[in-house]
Amino acid sequence: MSFMDWWSGTELPPSVIPIAVICALAGSGVLSLYTRWYGLGTLLFNGVALFIGAMAANLLALDLYLPLDRYYVRPVVVSFAGMSLISVVVLMWFVRSGNTE
Repeated sequence: MSFMDWWSGTELPPSVIPIAVICALAGSGVLSLYTRWYGLGTLLFNGVALFIGAMAANLLALDLYLPLDRYYVRPVVVSFAGMSLISVVVLMWFVRSGNTE
């Protein structure tokens, strides 16, 4: 039994975590372009938030049937969907908290 199986209580493909990490790193770089006026700490905050969104989307879409490759294509598509939702929430939160630029 792997850590991912124990942690999530589900059987995700082993490629989900590395794909979610890579997508979150790329997404946090892009998202930090819009939140950089708050400092460099937003890069870390954005990365963690996007990783949580990617993993949550992969866990929620586990039983959803998609005609995609289960090990590579599906985790990328589902991760981007979860990260898109989280990035909208993060942008709304940062704008509401007082962007003076």
